[in-house]
Amino acid sequence: MPDASETQALDEAAVLAARRWPILARGRAIGVGSVSGPARFIAAPEDLSRIVAGEILLVNDVGTDWAGRLGGAVGLVVGQSDSDGRIAALAAEAGLLAVVDAEGGVAPIWSGARLAVCCDPDGSGVVREEPTADRVMETEP
Repeated sequence: MPDASETQALDEAAVLAARRWPILARGRAIGVGSVSGPARFIAAPEDLSRIVAGEILLVNDVGTDWAGRLGGAVGLVVGQSDSDGRIAALAAEAGLLAVVDAEGGVAPIWSGARLAVCCDPDGSGVVREEPTADRVMETEP
């Protein structure tokens, strides 16, 4: 499980380094800034009880009863759009950066991957994966 040194709001140098990580998804940003941490896929509401502080949560959709149940997560990646604003409200309440309407959903992202959620002031959001020796992917130029 991650400790405080593995999960962090990214400073300027770390953001520049993370921008070289492969892009896994693009979507609409909720919030502004960048955070990193290990990913955890949430398939059902009962999975919320397993959240470890510092994780980035991967969900297809967010339940209406999730308020107050995100237990120390630092980021949220949602496959669905946020047309009614409830995901934005939940993210704001929990102090999370989020990428919603992630192209291709969250299925291609695996639990345990080290991610960076990058939310730009222009409203664009990107989810990136830290490259590892066993998971080599193409990167953007």
